[in-house]
Amino acid sequence: MSMDREGYKPTKVWSDAFNPEIDAILGQYLVWRDPSKNDDDFKNTDRICQIERGTRVSCRMRHFRDMRYQHQFTLRCSRPSGVPTELQKILTGWGDYMFYGIAAEDDLCIASWHLCDLDVFRKWYLPERNHRVMAVPDGSAEYMIFQYHELPETFVIAERIYTPGGTIYEYMYR
Repeated sequence: MSMDREGYKPTKVWSDAFNPEIDAILGQYLVWRDPSKNDDDFKNTDRICQIERGTRVSCRMRHFRDMRYQHQFTLRCSRPSGVPTELQKILTGWGDYMFYGIAAEDDLCIASWHLCDLDVFRKWYLPERNHRVMAVPDGSAEYMIFQYHELPETFVIAERIYTPGGTIYEYMYR
């Protein structure tokens, strides 16, 4: 196994610990919606499931030390190993949504997150936009940096914003 994959294991274990909370958030914002008045009144419907089988959500977690970057997200865009990057996978059509979160200081829950529509990203993305790229110090990858406000407003479906005083603001946009 390559060093790239070995270094990945502890990070994957750490981020996977947040999956139950991520599942609850996805369920709240992607899975269920209110029915129309007609459905409620005449069709025995109180909740409507709006996700089809096979919907794919990419999930990325960052540590609390990265909270100052909560208004941006990064996608791995290059790897010397040749392993496909997140950006390549997204641009070839993989993934329907992206969950991008930042852990709380105690690592016990998610303090800040964004839930995003990857179809909006694919339609918006142009390589010639000269997006900012950051290399990982060990040379194992490069990341492209995106600011949420640069993308169309339909990109972010819902978000939770953490403020330095610990106040949390949660918004749903559709």
